[in-house]
Amino acid sequence: MKKLLLFILFPISLGAQKHDYVWLMGYESSLIIPGIEGVVADFSDSENYFTAYPLAFSIRSSNSSISDANGKLLFYTNGCTIANANNEIMVNGDSINPGEVHDIQCNAYGYTAGPQSTFILPMPDQDSIYYLFHKRIIYEYNPDFDVVSDKLLYTIVNMNLDGGNGAVIAKNQELWTQPQTFGELVAVKHANGKDWWIVSIHDASNEYLFFYLDSQGVSFHHSQIIGNEITKSGSGGAQTNFSPDGKRLVRYSRADGVFIFDFDRDAGLLSNFQHISIDDGTFFGGAVVSPNSSVLYIPTDVNLYQFDLKADDIAASKILIDTFDGYTSPFSTFFFMGQRTPDCKIYINTFATVDVLHVIHNPNELGTDCNFEQHAIQLPFNHLRAFPYFPNYRLGALAEEEEFLSRCESIVHTQEQPTMQIDDPITLFPNPATEEIHIRFKSTPPKQGVIWITDSFGKTLKTIPVNNTSQITISTTDLAPGLYYCQILDGHHLLSTEKFIIVR
Repeated sequence: MKKLLLFILFPISLGAQKHDYVWLMGYESSLIIPGIEGVVADFSDSENYFTAYPLAFSIRSSNSSISDANGKLLFYTNGCTIANANNEIMVNGDSINPGEVHDIQCNAYGYTAGPQSTFILPMPDQDSIYYLFHKRIIYEYNPDFDVVSDKLLYTIVNMNLDGGNGAVIAKNQELWTQPQTFGELVAVKHANGKDWWIVSIHDASNEYLFFYLDSQGVSFHHSQIIGNEITKSGSGGAQTNFSPDGKRLVRYSRADGVFIFDFDRDAGLLSNFQHISIDDGTFFGGAVVSPNSSVLYIPTDVNLYQFDLKADDIAASKILIDTFDGYTSPFSTFFFMGQRTPDCKIYINTFATVDVLHVIHNPNELGTDCNFEQHAIQLPFNHLRAFPYFPNYRLGALAEEEEFLSRCESIVHTQEQPTMQIDDPITLFPNPATEEIHIRFKSTPPKQGVIWITDSFGKTLKTIPVNNTSQITISTTDLAPGLYYCQILDGHHLLSTEKFIIVR
């Protein structure tokens, strides 16, 4: 019997707008032996499990995807190119973020404008038009080398074109042409529950830039100077987020500490600035708010802090939830940035290349009742800090706010993730092997099957199509003695993972 780990989600009454239901991560780990080691998390039904996924290209820190209102993937991007749901380059979907950095990075591994450097919004009052917002970066060489986010651009996709696969109808349109922070691009719905505020930050300043997307398109709306000036960015080590109810904007960076603002969704104005210092010597970190908008989490490299946003003195409510336990897989799995999930948990990723995610299972709860679990999710492949950023697509008008807040609180969470026993669908022999291995399917072979052979470090060495064959033979003469993994996929679904050894 083979165990497959499945993460069971309880029914969520969220209605439509499941635009954040498909997450994609992964990259080509070697330029010598090509092969995209993609990962998908699909929240579109009652089960959420991470499986291998045939990405069209590598995805680094510039990562965004969008599903339709029912949770079906529409398209995704790595900041260089846009791919449709068939993992094909979308019509006119090339040459995103043009310039020197694109020419250097996009031929190798994908754009690196930082986490939260791109996201996708549905155009209000339209059922087929989507706006991709993306920050461009440039290299500056004088007086010293630096990486600068010099422009905020947008690209428009019409999903009615190319037989429903979508096509880009406007590309790399300039929205702002002055330096901004590295990443930290966020959005929240207007008080009418339909239009959008898009927010960026002028770099090395305390000026916040507000753009407005409605049924007429997007444009600059206003800027606001408030709070402390931020330290010049460039490393992508800071995270900014709105609370799910849209009432607060939060930010954390090692250099600047925690920023907390109140936010007026109608006027698009910040107020009541609060600053909290966190001095634990770390380099990277994030800021994310619980689904009920009452608890703030600050993951730094080595610590996870919690703040009660309902407290009279938020700074005094600080609790150290946990400290990094030293786990490596294959590199240290330090805490980095957080993202809420559709099932009202919070995932926390790692700055380094690893194959695990941390989870806050009950983020609405104070103290250790939040049930934080380090390296809780095992991914089929490594990823490199490639969380997609999703705003709260389900936030309605102010009159509907209480209804929204009650949705997550009714969900029952469990600390332990259930497992499901399934029959192993294959036999792999001989094991140990010398010159070849044979894979025999015990029942009907997959119609869209692919076999992935990886080494013990997760590097893809072979990909072999199955093509409805009941048995296949794979030569191993080109593989050195050692431990290897064989993964069998049917479409996007992982059927089995087997270990085998090569001896000489």
